[in-house]
Amino acid sequence: MNILVVGATGQLGFRICVGLIRNGHQVRGLTRQNSPRTSELQQAGVEVFPGDLKDAASLDAATRGMTVIVSTATAVISAGPGNSLAAVDRDGHKALLAAAGKNGVRKFVFVSLSPGLPEASPLIACKRGIERAVRASGLTWTILQPSYFMEIWFGPEMGWDLRQGKAQFFGPGTARASGISIEDVAAHAIASVTEPKSDNQDIPLGGPDALSPLEVVKIFEQVSGRKFRVKKIPLFIPRIAAVVLKPFNPKLASLMAFGAMADRDDVIDMTKARQIFGLPATSLADFAHKQFAR
Repeated sequence: MNILVVGATGQLGFRICVGLIRNGHQVRGLTRQNSPRTSELQQAGVEVFPGDLKDAASLDAATRGMTVIVSTATAVISAGPGNSLAAVDRDGHKALLAAAGKNGVRKFVFVSLSPGLPEASPLIACKRGIERAVRASGLTWTILQPSYFMEIWFGPEMGWDLRQGKAQFFGPGTARASGISIEDVAAHAIASVTEPKSDNQDIPLGGPDALSPLEVVKIFEQVSGRKFRVKKIPLFIPRIAAVVLKPFNPKLASLMAFGAMADRDDVIDMTKARQIFGLPATSLADFAHKQFAR
């Protein structure tokens, strides 16, 4: 099967490309000029295809001959010129859907966000808008809606340092969420390509444990055998920042909005995903053991 992966050089997109190759598919990765990991994609057997979600002509060319499109792309952490949420996450995906319809693509797999998150930030609003556009596209579709990624939420980007025993989070740390490993999200995206039971379905994704940050710290302490130093950032800081930054920097405002919602539970019911895919799930303890074994 010929599959186009959009967002191929990202942490999730790269894993999806490699997994699809291992499953015997022909994979084309849409990559911007000078994108990182291009050589790694080529070494894995991916056809690197120059293009950009902001360039409709490149999308038309990239989608020709493709059976399925898998998109994980977002501009939220991209610093490239013109890579705004409106241009990439919103308008870019609309152009991609149009090109897919024009060129006979059969299925569109879109990786979105947890269904429990309200449209309280520019990023979430873009994701929900594209979910609606995907459903109305006339294509067969699957929308995956994962909770936060363990690798990012408990990584240096969020102020965590597992080796040094440092944890950081917004608020009191008592709200529960079903964090999921990027590896598990990739596995579900790969399975969506060929699993007919996933057709025209919204599929929430989360890990097997709904844990609060304080409970996560306890597990990390148990696995590592060391006491963690915890820094709690008051919720008023991201809440004010999300409002103030929204007109000037929607990307940073969106990231602050996630912090502002840190006192909300985000518990994912995985019944539907298990019924469709039957895939194993990485627990927080399993994730911790892998991290500390490195």
